[in-house]
Amino acid sequence: MPSHIDVDKMEKRLRKKQEVLADQIAVEREKVEPSLTANPDRTEMAMEYAYRGRRMSVLDNLQEQLIDVNKAVERIDEGIYGICTNCGQPIQAERLEALPSAELCIDCQRKEGTR
Repeated sequence: MPSHIDVDKMEKRLRKKQEVLADQIAVEREKVEPSLTANPDRTEMAMEYAYRGRRMSVLDNLQEQLIDVNKAVERIDEGIYGICTNCGQPIQAERLEALPSAELCIDCQRKEGTR
């Protein structure tokens, strides 16, 4: 584990993020529950489907974030936090400050073309 990373600080941030995401996921799950409107017309049904579609997208995004955060906490527990899961090189502290759940160094991330 790179010594330039304050792992305790990062673990606290990640665990707090887990709590926040879990709370947000619970709220979003309630929002995607079907409406109990009796005999909705087509317009109401279309609006309901569109709304639920947007909420499902938000829910999916939150769940993906939680998975990433959970993986980062696991890497801390395993003593490999801050090491690129692709090339094995240290991840820059600045990158981890900006994105504590990062599992790839910036070079490997660029090669993948995401985040």
